[in-house]
Amino acid sequence: GCVGVHRIGRLQRNKVRQIINDVCMIQSVDSIPLAEEIHARALAAEKQMPVLVEVSPAGKAQKGGVPFEETEAFLKQIAKLDGIQVRGLMAVMPLIEDEGYLDGLFAKTR
Repeated sequence: GCVGVHRIGRLQRNKVRQIINDVCMIQSVDSIPLAEEIHARALAAEKQMPVLVEVSPAGKAQKGGVPFEETEAFLKQIAKLDGIQVRGLMAVMPLIEDEGYLDGLFAKTR
């Protein structure tokens, strides 16, 4: 399995080249161009990069993440990229104190 450094957070496409050999998983993949860049850089490094797709549990008000209604289509599109291996989903919850609302978002993400 993957043991070591995970890259978490927003990742610009032009930074993928710099980290591709130093991490064992990239979290927060939320766009086709980013997935394609990871795929290309991983193939060039003769590896397959495990990734987590970031979904947006709170909708468009939140920065980053694939909207829930687009997640299935997004996954089908990036499944064709041999340089990446989707290991699951991840989400960054909004910074609010309403635990009931947050519980609902976690359940929705699950």
